[in-house]
Amino acid sequence: MALFSVANERLVVLLVKRANPPQRGRWALPGGVLKPDLDGSLEDTARRILRDKTGLEVPYLAQVATYSGADRDPRGWSVSVLFHALLPVDEVPAVAGSKTGAIAWADAAAPGTGLAFDHARHIAAALGKLREKVERHALPLHLLPAKFTLTQLQRTVEAIVDRDSRRARSGAG
Repeated sequence: MALFSVANERLVVLLVKRANPPQRGRWALPGGVLKPDLDGSLEDTARRILRDKTGLEVPYLAQVATYSGADRDPRGWSVSVLFHALLPVDEVPAVAGSKTGAIAWADAAAPGTGLAFDHARHIAAALGKLREKVERHALPLHLLPAKFTLTQLQRTVEAIVDRDSRRARSGAG
């Protein structure tokens, strides 16, 4: 689950520090295992895992991609279904849930090196999907408080599409 928010006019993604093996102590996206006796769908699984690991309920989820292979997880062949969600940063408590050592926000465009499993690739895919939606005029209202200004909306959109970085790369001012 890639949970995005905006903090200090930058798009951030929520990471959890793994409390259990494999890759104990490494930062990762919140994730877990499908439990058919508890989960009616993959979306139900994503919501349960996010709630268990961070204590969060999200109003919006979107499926991003499916990953599979024998080399993704040291325990063996695995399948992952990646979802992303949006939530205002002030609605996210700074406490970890079960099976989580800590939670932290990381810059979504540069979340750092050494993430667990193939989660850097997952973050890049979720970020790409989110940017694509915003550029197609889907407003990121789930990242804003109930009452917001047009300036807040503009800054949120700019944080997602990272206009400053794009201008710098293209040489535009």
